[in-house]
Amino acid sequence: MKIDLSDWQTMTYEQLQNKYTISKKELYELVLSQKLYLHSTVTERGKLTELEEYYIVHTDNLSVSQLANMFHKSYNAMLMQIKTKGYYDRIKSNKNKH
Repeated sequence: MKIDLSDWQTMTYEQLQNKYTISKKELYELVLSQKLYLHSTVTERGKLTELEEYYIVHTDNLSVSQLANMFHKSYNAMLMQIKTKGYYDRIKSNKNKH
């Protein structure tokens, strides 16, 4: 399955899940496999869920901005949540931003 880039950039997670009939976990797997985290997304509000924390801990080499894109969060919100949870040392340096 492939997510259309325009859908990724303009739809919320709920809309994506409904359109593609997939779980959030499957959606994250597609985001990683298609490298959709390189593209800006709709910014949604909300704290990190257990599933998002799982992906931060188990996904290497993504920057704050890439994680923000992956989870539909603003850069500043993502940075605050990563630092609060103590995950800042697990992510790629922002010197390598795209």
